[in-house]
Amino acid sequence: MIAKKLGDSLAIEWAIGEPSIASAIEKAKQALYRKGYEYVFPQSSSSDPHGWMIIIKTHYRTYTGRERTSYGCGFSSQSSTVAEENALTNLRTYSWGWKSGMGYEVIENLQY
Repeated sequence: MIAKKLGDSLAIEWAIGEPSIASAIEKAKQALYRKGYEYVFPQSSSSDPHGWMIIIKTHYRTYTGRERTSYGCGFSSQSSTVAEENALTNLRTYSWGWKSGMGYEVIENLQY
């Protein structure tokens, strides 16, 4: 789950090991609500029982000069490298102004 306001990603919460994607989404959503976030949405999910999850974060300036923070979430049953590639694709899906030269950091790298 991602908490957003005015197009800026404020926080991320994730859940694994739940019996279904719906229950994982609900668990993460409730955690963000308890932290005071109002606008939350699922950005990425996977039904793979085992694999890698990578979460990336970037902070950049848009072409209009606005500061922005964005996240990307990726999963793979193949490798952490593929999960990171999927996280980059996910980031680009939600942050059209982000370019690879703006950089990012891996904030979560988990094998489950």
